[in-house]
Amino acid sequence: MVKKLEKKLNSDAMKVRPESLHPYNKLVKAIEGFKISIPFIVELKHPAVMERHWRRIMDETGKDLGDINLKTITLSKVFELELHLH
Repeated sequence: MVKKLEKKLNSDAMKVRPESLHPYNKLVKAIEGFKISIPFIVELKHPAVMERHWRRIMDETGKDLGDINLKTITLSKVFELELHLH
């Protein structure tokens, strides 16, 4: 998706540098963060990860997700931790 956007912006008709557009930069940053976070997310799915581990992760990231229910935690909650920054 990013590559298609970049190609379109670099076409002769537009000649816009994608890096100069805030939405483009935001999209690239989000995708890079997601790619970095994938291995962490896979590890967090492991059955040995318990509530106390989530508490430690929240302490380390400085984010509070409230009460953790391991059966109902969502991917959006995991993204709130911004694991790629830690």
